[in-house]
Amino acid sequence: MKKGSVLGASLLIAGCAIGAGMLGMPLTTIKAGFGPTLVSFCFAWVFMTLAALVLLEVCLRFPNETNMAEMARTYFGKLGEAITLLLMLFLMYALMTAYATVIGPLIATFLPITPLIGIMVFLTILFIGMVQGTYALDYFNRFLMAGLGLSYLALLIFGLPAVNLENLKGGDFFETIPILPILIVCFGFHNLIPSLVRYLDRDVKKLRLAILFGSLIPLSIYLLWEFIVLGLIADKSQNFKTVEELFAQIGGENIVLMVMSAFAFFAVTTSFIGNALSTHDFLLDQLHFKGYVKRALMALTVIIPPTIVAAYNPDIFLKALNFAGSFAAIVLFGLLPALMALKGYRARVIPFFGEGFAIAFLLIAGVAIMVLTL
Repeated sequence: MKKGSVLGASLLIAGCAIGAGMLGMPLTTIKAGFGPTLVSFCFAWVFMTLAALVLLEVCLRFPNETNMAEMARTYFGKLGEAITLLLMLFLMYALMTAYATVIGPLIATFLPITPLIGIMVFLTILFIGMVQGTYALDYFNRFLMAGLGLSYLALLIFGLPAVNLENLKGGDFFETIPILPILIVCFGFHNLIPSLVRYLDRDVKKLRLAILFGSLIPLSIYLLWEFIVLGLIADKSQNFKTVEELFAQIGGENIVLMVMSAFAFFAVTTSFIGNALSTHDFLLDQLHFKGYVKRALMALTVIIPPTIVAAYNPDIFLKALNFAGSFAAIVLFGLLPALMALKGYRARVIPFFGEGFAIAFLLIAGVAIMVLTL
């Protein structure tokens, strides 16, 4: 069997991490300012990267490919497995609820339709793809990924020259406390690690490099996004609740706003597809469902709940991201791997300080973030 590459694994990690959190960042970081936000991003990256390396250490203890639910059952019994499954579903649905609130308005930015019609068209395509299988969504997702790459290039060309450096000065570190959960969500790729262990043939060095490089890609993209958005907004005193309100205050040429809207659209839709597909397959696997009828039933189960919540509460975007980050993501990707690593401690993955430091950091920082944000 052909072995995977570090580059391929890194891109998989980056693609999994980049998503709707990008839209939540500027909404919550405006008052904090670029400087304090930069420090907070680095902290979130360190936290989630160490969590990924600790989870990798746990995965390597299993001789065969596994998943987080199976690992939790091994270390904490059926109760641990049940809690892990519930947290995974909670995280998936919270993220999809956040996606559902912004996709419609973003589509309506480019097409002469209402946001409701826009989200219905997108969800119809997504539903058909989930029923038909992964390959049916593959080409649609390729088109969206190409758009993401082109819009990112356009963002560099048109966005950077429009930035006013005066808008980036100042800041308040106290305002960074509420944004930590969203930043944590922005580096969530840990459910991929068990698959990457097999993809890279359990090569510790390659896996470590893939995690480091793969997590650095979204970090660099996020910081550029923050640099451009905060550099275009002069008034930092407003409380923006929606992406539409934020973009309405963007200074500069209309082309900059269009490019930013396009980049946001492709980032959200590609993440929505990946998250919805993984949730759909996860439910099918847990319930042992097969056949088109049951696939259709699960597809509706995945799509309808977050759409209804988003329709009745369109301002829930930031709340959904905060709930996902302050509870589910920290417990699943931070505290749970650290607790599993404590059983059968064996330092061989994390360089420099080792697993002992990483485990202590994850437990202390994870609990601190949850207490501060809640």
